[in-house]
Amino acid sequence: MTSVLNVDSIAAKDGTSPVELTKQVAAKAWAKYGMDDNTINDSFNLASLTDNGTGDFTQTWSNGFDNIYYSQFASVSIGNGLSAISKQDFYIPTTSSVRLYAAYHNGSSETGGGTAYDYAVVSLLAHGDLA
Repeated sequence: MTSVLNVDSIAAKDGTSPVELTKQVAAKAWAKYGMDDNTINDSFNLASLTDNGTGDFTQTWSNGFDNIYYSQFASVSIGNGLSAISKQDFYIPTTSSVRLYAAYHNGSSETGGGTAYDYAVVSLLAHGDLA
């Protein structure tokens, strides 16, 4: 017999706290935005986006992380589904934000230099425990 569960929301017993996942891992924050036009297309747990200069953005979380050791990942593209030879570096995160630097990779080695670039599409993901 197949069952269907339809709900509008799920909350912890106190009615206000987030529900804890048991033996599951889910992204605690994610965003899809454009560096070239500072537009957030969609996001979860992203309060704001700050443009610090070409290819340099700070993402501020709506709900902070428990510590600075959460995992972050970003990928970039120039738009229209086209990827780019790029490198993305994160500055040391804080519990309330993470700063991303993206550059067009024009070095000849894996650790070669890069030219800062405002990509059309940034996909950002963060995993860790929320405070």
